[in-house]
Amino acid sequence: MKHLLRLTLFALGLFLSACASRAEDASLESQAIFTPKEIPLSAPDVPNPMRGFFDWQAFGVRVPNLDFPEYYKRYMWDELETSKGVYNFSVIKNDIAAAKAKGQKFAFRIMAVNSFHSDEIGVPTYLTNEVPGDYCTYNDYYIKTEWEVDRVWVPDWNSTEFLNRARVLVNALGREFDGDAEIAYYDMGVYGHWGEWHTWPFENCDTAGEANDATKHAIIDMQLAAFPKSRIIMNSGAGNSDAFAYALNKSPRIGVRIDSFNWPWFDQQIEENATKKSLIESRWKTAPIIVEFGGSFNPDDSKDFSLAMAQVKRWRIASVANGNSYTWDTFNQTQKNNFQMIGKLAGYRFVPREFRYPRSVTRGASINLVSKWSNVGVTPLYERFVVRYELRLKGQSGVVWRGKSGLDLQKLLPTTDSRGTDTPKTVTDSFTLPQTLSRGVYTLSLVVFDPTCYRDKLALAIEGRTSTGRYALGEITVR
Repeated sequence: MKHLLRLTLFALGLFLSACASRAEDASLESQAIFTPKEIPLSAPDVPNPMRGFFDWQAFGVRVPNLDFPEYYKRYMWDELETSKGVYNFSVIKNDIAAAKAKGQKFAFRIMAVNSFHSDEIGVPTYLTNEVPGDYCTYNDYYIKTEWEVDRVWVPDWNSTEFLNRARVLVNALGREFDGDAEIAYYDMGVYGHWGEWHTWPFENCDTAGEANDATKHAIIDMQLAAFPKSRIIMNSGAGNSDAFAYALNKSPRIGVRIDSFNWPWFDQQIEENATKKSLIESRWKTAPIIVEFGGSFNPDDSKDFSLAMAQVKRWRIASVANGNSYTWDTFNQTQKNNFQMIGKLAGYRFVPREFRYPRSVTRGASINLVSKWSNVGVTPLYERFVVRYELRLKGQSGVVWRGKSGLDLQKLLPTTDSRGTDTPKTVTDSFTLPQTLSRGVYTLSLVVFDPTCYRDKLALAIEGRTSTGRYALGEITVR
């Protein structure tokens, strides 16, 4: 009797196992799996916001067939304040309008001292009468270019009147531009040569020295207060570290600007200060690191931009000025290829690896859309974009259903480790389809869009992008 019972239970187990197996097979058969084809780095770049190259003051390298997502400009103080307390921001507004016409966002910095300015004085004339200052020349280590003036007027940075008038200026700028959709970021300037938070290479004047810490902190605080809604970028300040650390410790959303890109000094000025190095090594997770080349490129020397490519990877650089006196026509083919590769390596690069969804559904039913995402770049995304699924009746253009994914691309850090092993992030989104859907075959597509509607649809590093910025994933039958 016991033997018979064991046989019966064994047979029942086989039966249940077979049923479970058939159920699993049916479940798999009812799922569609779409595997996108990745765009390789050898292909033309995939331009996107706050990554790759940006347009540097309209005279950088014009990479053929490449659009720049941001346009960056600097202004002298005396361009904006025509007389004491009278401001004319039309030059900035005109540049913003020009950038907007090309689908770009705008970024800018204000300078008080600039040796490339057409005049020795870069501040309003009244300021030279009310603020102590002196004319400075350049030290023996600096080779003055033919475009620079022989000396510049440098204010006493610690002067109370200088700080008061600087505060009035940046407050006026903030009232006009803070939080505007057209602004990609505000580059904190005002202090130092070129607004770069250093006073190199001035000498032979009473005001050539650095400002004290209290002054630097005050200049930082006034700009942060004037632009609370906009992205802020802080210059690394060459050897200066106190002001840099003071600014970055104010908020994890404050990004970094570093000059002398593609020079050994770029790495040295970071590595020689432990505080600065620590801040830069972690800041990329929450805010962009933006860089500018170190100067003119000599096509006859041995530079091939290999140092720049290594620096992009090492410091996780998001955005690179498209040039600083470089011209495309002076590059040989290797230099052209490598210069373009700098832009491809910089920033994020999103590659959806797989999408799973039901082949057929019932109206009003709950469905799961499972996706796997890789970020094969070096940074996350620094602007808010929404990942959304859409359904359209096959052959028709109108969207009949939309579902927002829970994936936050601002938190999708690089998924590739130092050995090159990629571990995609799996995202499961659950939706309930409306009862009002008609029976029929629907096209399922994906789109990543800017909720402010200013930016174009985000481009993924996969093939299949349509003219509307969407990606078709397959078909679903609604019963």
